[in-house]
Amino acid sequence: MKKLMRLFTSILVIAILTTCCIISSNAAIPPQKYGDLDYDDVVTVIDATIIQCHLAQIKLILGDTQEAADVDKDNEVTILDATLIQQYVARYDVEFPDDEYFLVDAYLYGVILDYDSGKAMASIPVNFYVDGFNEPGPSTVKLYVDHELVVQTSELGLPPHEDEYVLTHTFEKAGTYDLVICVCDKWGESLDWRIDDYVVVDPVTDTSKPIITSIRRDSLISLTPEFIAQAQYGTAPYEYKFELYSTWYFDDEGIDDYLIASQDFSEDDTFEVDLRHYGTGGLYKIIVTVRDSNGAKTTESQIFEIHTVDPA
Repeated sequence: MKKLMRLFTSILVIAILTTCCIISSNAAIPPQKYGDLDYDDVVTVIDATIIQCHLAQIKLILGDTQEAADVDKDNEVTILDATLIQQYVARYDVEFPDDEYFLVDAYLYGVILDYDSGKAMASIPVNFYVDGFNEPGPSTVKLYVDHELVVQTSELGLPPHEDEYVLTHTFEKAGTYDLVICVCDKWGESLDWRIDDYVVVDPVTDTSKPIITSIRRDSLISLTPEFIAQAQYGTAPYEYKFELYSTWYFDDEGIDDYLIASQDFSEDDTFEVDLRHYGTGGLYKIIVTVRDSNGAKTTESQIFEIHTVDPA
């Protein structure tokens, strides 16, 4: 029995050493999360064993893998990193300096554009407001048009969109495009947001009347959203009127709209509302009317959905 146990122990040691050798040979592959050192996309006791092999100088952890192994962020790989991984695997509530978990934290709430599909015009810049991030950072946001990278940024937006990444792209000609917005971590792993069949039209020829080029929200999930309207042509300055309706769909009766907030004509192109006492989300319709200085008017509406409660 003792011989059998010694044989089993020897096989286990050889297996561990072999695992360490295989991992180091793949050091050029970017790890997807802190603590995942064998690139299987999960954190297990094997990852702690790899750190122990490194500390015993059996096989060193090299390259980017060292950063993934430094789960407590003290700029060195120590036995504490292995212990933290073991505690995580054992389902302890493991936290690290600055309350940062070593698993990657990432989200992509959505993308808001200056122009709706069919309102964007060739030769006029379109802003993409991207609400998301991907850790470990710095995050990089990329825009692909018909599978071609056209612009990227790692800089956050300007007020009133400090928490968003802003990309700007000008479509050279009218057409229908497939768009992909990627939020990438420092190793290039990404969360993707697709917009298929985005329609870009030719610039308008009749500029004597105003048109509404955009109605957008400052947040896709907030129950205290701010709406921003954008107008062009006609004769500036413009006045804006906002009406917000709660929208209900009925199988037999169609759509029923109930006015819950409004703002009469003024030069203020923003409209802030508080929807928290209307529930945890749902469907809404925003109607915007623009009036230029000559009295010419135009109206646009947009139905949108709030999916969740404002974290605040």
